[in-house]
Formats: sequence, C-alpha cells, structure tokens
Amino acid sequence: MNFRLNYQPRHYFLPLHNRSKRFYFVLAHRRAGKSFALAADMVERAIRTKKPNAQFAYCAPSLKQARTIIWKHFKTIIGSELLDHCKVSETKLSITLPNGSEIRVFGLNEPDSLRGFYLDGIVIDEAQDTSQELISTVIMPALADRKGYFIMSGTPKGMGNSFYRIYKKAKENTERWGLIELKASETGILSDEELAVQREELSEEAYLQEYELSFVSGNVGSIYAKFVDMAEAEERITEFEHVRSAPVYMTFDLGRDTTAIWFFQMVNGRVDVIDYQQTINSELSDDLAMVVELGREKKYKLSTCFLPHDAYDRNYINGKTLQEVFWSKGFETRRVPDVSRKSGINSARALLKSCRIHTRCFEGVEALRAYVYKWSDQHQVFSAEPLHNWASHASDSFRYMSLSVSQYALDQSVVRAPTLMPTSGIPHSASTANRYYSRAELEYLNLTSSESSDSSWFN
Repeated sequence: MNFRLNYQPRHYFLPLHNRSKRFYFVLAHRRAGKSFALAADMVERAIRTKKPNAQFAYCAPSLKQARTIIWKHFKTIIGSELLDHCKVSETKLSITLPNGSEIRVFGLNEPDSLRGFYLDGIVIDEAQDTSQELISTVIMPALADRKGYFIMSGTPKGMGNSFYRIYKKAKENTERWGLIELKASETGILSDEELAVQREELSEEAYLQEYELSFVSGNVGSIYAKFVDMAEAEERITEFEHVRSAPVYMTFDLGRDTTAIWFFQMVNGRVDVIDYQQTINSELSDDLAMVVELGREKKYKLSTCFLPHDAYDRNYINGKTLQEVFWSKGFETRRVPDVSRKSGINSARALLKSCRIHTRCFEGVEALRAYVYKWSDQHQVFSAEPLHNWASHASDSFRYMSLSVSQYALDQSVVRAPTLMPTSGIPHSASTANRYYSRAELEYLNLTSSESSDSSWFN
C-alpha cells in the first residue's frame, strides 16, 4: 500500500531525516518548523519499520498542547486517505498504522502516563523543562529493549537544566549524538523585516534566547534561577562537610504522586542545605524509612520535620493524619507558617542569597532553576502564579524550608567564643580574630568544653 505523506522537508532538516545515529538533538529557533518535521520523521519511520508492533511516543510539554498542536500535525501529515486505513483513538491520542506500528502523543505534565511502555522511538519536543529523573528512570529504560531512538528538541532556557547538559553532551559526543542548530539569522525562514518586528516586541534577552539560541540569556519567567545563579557564582553551591553534632532538619512537600524532601542544618547563624531526596508514587511510611536509612548512612543527626499546614488536616489512606504517620516513625513535626505563596517566594529568594547548598542536591537545584511563572497566551505576559510541573514539588519544599527557619533558631546556632582562643588543635585556616563559633563547629574542631575548665567557652 503506497501513500504519499503531506510533508515537504526543508533543506536544513535533511540531516535529521537521513540520520544514522540513535540519539539526536534539535536546537531550533521559533517558527523553524521543527515540531512538524519531527512528527513527519516519526510517521515515516513508523511506516517503514520492520519491527512487529512498534511503538512511538511524541511528548509535548502539556497534554493540552499535545492535543491542540501535535495531534493535528500527525493527522495532517498522514492525510485523510491513509487515515482511513488506520485505527485512530481520540481518547488515547494514538494512531495505529496499517503495519501495526502505533504512534501516541503525550503531555509531560502527566509523566506517569509514559511508564510501562517499550518504545522504538521517542521525541521530547520543547524539552527545556524536562527533568533528568524522567529521562533516566522512565524514557531510557523504555528504549532499552528494542534500542529505540531518542530525540530532544527545543529552544534554550538558561544553562542550569538537563536540556543544556544534554545539548553539551550532544555537542561533545559526536560519535553517539547527532546535532542540528538552527538560528533565525542563518535559516532564512523568517525575513529580516519580520525578525526586526520580533526584536522590537521582545526584550533583547528573550529575542536572543528564542531566535538566536542563546543559553546565556537566562531563564525568562523564572522564579529562582537568578538567585541560584548568584549562589553558584559566589561558590555557595559546593561540597562541604556537614556538622555531625548539629541537628538535621527536613521539610516535606507531600504531593499525590511526588514527595520532595530538603535536609538542612542551622550552623553558626547560617543555613546549610546538605541533601535533597525525591520519591515518586511511594508510600509515606516507605519515604520515612528511606530518610532513616539515609540518616544512618550519612551520619545525619535527624531532628524535626517541617510540614505544610494541610498535612495536619488531611486524612491519610490508612485513617491516620499525615503527621501521625511521622509520629509513628519517631519524628517530631512542626507546622510551616501559613503565609501567602508570594510571601513564601520572597522568603525563599532571601534564603538563596545567603545559604550554602551541597552539590549532592543537584536534582533539587535543577528544579529551582526550572520553576517558572505561567505564561498567558491571551495577555502575552507571565501570570502571578507559578506553573505546576515537575519542578513544583522541590520548589514548594524549598519555600517551606525558608519559612521554617526562624531568626531565633539561627541566633541560637551561634555561640560566643573567647577573644583569645588556644591555638592547639585549631587548623591554621580558622581565624582567631572571629569571635563567633557554633557549639557544633567547636566540637568539630575538637575544642569541646571537656578540654577546658573555663565555662566561658559556652556563654
């Protein structure tokens, strides 16, 4: 059965269609036609594959976008004549071709819908906010059995995300990855006059990001990205030893499908964020068992768990309230102050200006960078409400952490030491001119009260 697809490839997409590499990265300016080209490429490969019962997935950022844009692309490309010989499910957003190959369209705002499939090929379009965890734990295993192909596509959105890291991988590992970079100034698809109009309407930062593929231009609409970048520039996102004698506190965001946990200490008047953990579709009791095991492994002195206010109202599946589950596992809980989201965001930004974050919190930091405000197509502005996506849970939990840190607790973490400190046992790097040391730090330096009968050590 021979059918001609409704697609005429633009010359700059020919390397994509003629590729031999299993992994491919498409970086393209707005209106370059990448989504249409990627959909046509998938249809072509699904039609000519020799694999039985082949399955292909095309992922858009949201299910709404998948239905209104990508789904229409597929039906346009296939055409009415061939569609008459296909099984089309509007509910599943799937098309089964005459050879048995199935193409399905997904929204990344519902990541669990991707679980449990084997895949012969997948496209993640507008992949700027795709989490590394989704790629590692869901997508790559789905491709393993049948050695399916993987394409990431989009425009830049700053450097602190998995999209940029995979772009760098594609650029450096040319034996394994193929790469297309399409700037508006080079493709010629948009006239100079149209580009001038776009440049006038957009900020310079937004124009360079959307049309000239600039990763340096930042994360437009981001909530925390510039504060995370500031922490990184000031080398506050780094490796450091936690203080074993100091308490380790935790904040939890308890979502229906995802639990996000930050671990932090208050040492010498500063917040040290020492760990981040995230679980998906896990029972709370299992999450707490994981926390206990992590504390044992890392030698964390686990202390209070800070929970959002609704954890004290909502009934747990076994009839217990959420905080009762914590109590049953031996954890003390405290309620996070119930303030407006805007106030909480300002609090989190203030914390990001001063705290240290351990590099092992990579996944949580990635989420903070990817946390953005909703964009209104109708009004062409960002709204005051954050977009709910994979980055929300870690970002909400960080907001709870900032609200849980009280000035009293920070003050209590600082202990006045004598002006003249003994030099014995103190590393040269420890300045004796600094009169302020925490109890935990004094113990860490082997300068405990047992070494001196002078009770002024701990005034």
